[in-house]
Parts: sequence; C-alpha cells; structure tokens
Amino acid sequence: MPPLLTRQAVSDTFRPPAWERVIFAEFEAALTSRSRPFPCTFGVAGLKADRLRFAFVDPLTPEALAPILRAYLATARDIGPMTSLVAFARPGPVQPTEAYRDRFWALLDGLARLDDSPRPAGVAPELDDPTWEFCFAGEPVFVVCNTPAHV
Repeated sequence: MPPLLTRQAVSDTFRPPAWERVIFAEFEAALTSRSRPFPCTFGVAGLKADRLRFAFVDPLTPEALAPILRAYLATARDIGPMTSLVAFARPGPVQPTEAYRDRFWALLDGLARLDDSPRPAGVAPELDDPTWEFCFAGEPVFVVCNTPAHV
C-alpha cells in the first residue's frame, strides 16, 4: 500500500469495518460538518481541494513515520497550497490528554533524532527559543495533534 493516500485512495483502499476506514470517516465528517464547523479553515479547504495526503501508521513510531513524512515533504510543494499530511494511528482506549501530549512530544523527539538534515537558517533547535519550530528533512513543519480526548 502506498504510504501517502488521497481522499479517494483511502476510500478505494480500505473497506468498512477496517479501522482505517472508520477513523477516516470520523475525520472526514468532522471536517465537513455544517452544524459544528471544524475550527481549522486551512484543513477544511485542503480537504475540499483534495490537497491533503493521508497515512495510516501502525504502530505510530518515529521509525515508521519518518519515511512517510520524508516522502510527503519531497512532494508537498507540488500538491499545492493548503496541503497537509494527516497521519492516523490505530485507535485504542481513550487516555487523558496528558498521555497523548507526552506521546506526541516523544514522537516529535524521535523524529528529530532520526533526521540528519540541517535545520533551516534562523530556526532555533531549543524548544524554549521563540524561533523554534519542528523541522524535518530541512523543512519547518507546523504540527498538530488531535486525539479522541479532544472534544
């Protein structure tokens, strides 16, 4: 299975009740809801323009995500504006938000440790520096973590 899927490819690749299809349907419903508009207008616009790319990573580890993120970053500019990589992990029991926060930061730390590309000029490597930004493969990357604990 290709690591980067379009919206249509997700539907073509996974059939219910596969966890990938179920979690994607929930994501798609949240972004297209008219009664509860999703707060990220860029994500909604990216979905509508078919510029989001999706990956299903099980288990979600830095080693599994790194090649997917690298492949996405190599093609992101060709996809167009308002593109994003949306990486889904296999759902498990809902945990407190603090557990997800810790797991997310551990994932980012692990990715940074696997990345041998230099950071872009002007982007500090220290978290407490106001110019810090997560970077991978020489690119600054805006990262967001949504979890089942976020309501």
